[in-house]
Amino acid sequence: MRRKAEIPQEHAESFPIPQAGFEPYFEWHCKVIVHDIEVVETLCHELSGHLSRNTLDDAGKERFVTVRQYDKAVFDKCVEPLLNALIQKEIPIVKQKFEYCVFDSRLELDKGWA
Repeated sequence: MRRKAEIPQEHAESFPIPQAGFEPYFEWHCKVIVHDIEVVETLCHELSGHLSRNTLDDAGKERFVTVRQYDKAVFDKCVEPLLNALIQKEIPIVKQKFEYCVFDSRLELDKGWA
């Protein structure tokens, strides 16, 4: 079981000191419709994103592009070019979500990409 506590990114600076031993991180999730998986995989690889499956989509067309960074300035520098590249390649964006994770009990589940 994994427990995560996330707040909207815009409230990150007003959040009290995090739990000892946990370093909060910024995360961007972008749900996209994938028609050419190689294009999206290449963009993610080149622009510091991670592409994951949507387990609720049996057809495999809806995917999630995620960026995770601990530093806000680095986070912003990663998200903007990736989002612009998705738009430029006309990859349909279903929705986006910006978060600040203040607790994550199972960081090891993301080992290898985060």
